[in-house]
Amino acid sequence: MSFVSEFAPDTRSQWHELDWDLQELIIDEMEYLAANPPGTYQEHVYRDFVHDAAGVRHNVFLRANVDHRRQRITIVGIVHITRPI
Repeated sequence: MSFVSEFAPDTRSQWHELDWDLQELIIDEMEYLAANPPGTYQEHVYRDFVHDAAGVRHNVFLRANVDHRRQRITIVGIVHITRPI
């Protein structure tokens, strides 16, 4: 069963502020979550990934709400932390 993934309005603006390569990686994570939805009793899901580019390590953390009834996963938070490699 596949879900639909979307951004909450505030989170969409956070996403737009990121570099295009991080935006694409977040879309990949959203597609993964939609294709592999969490268990029935899970209301929130957290994903994270690391991306190294141009001497900088990008740590990205996603928080999503899961609506099993509507089969929808909504990204409600993005945290982006950088540090030199």
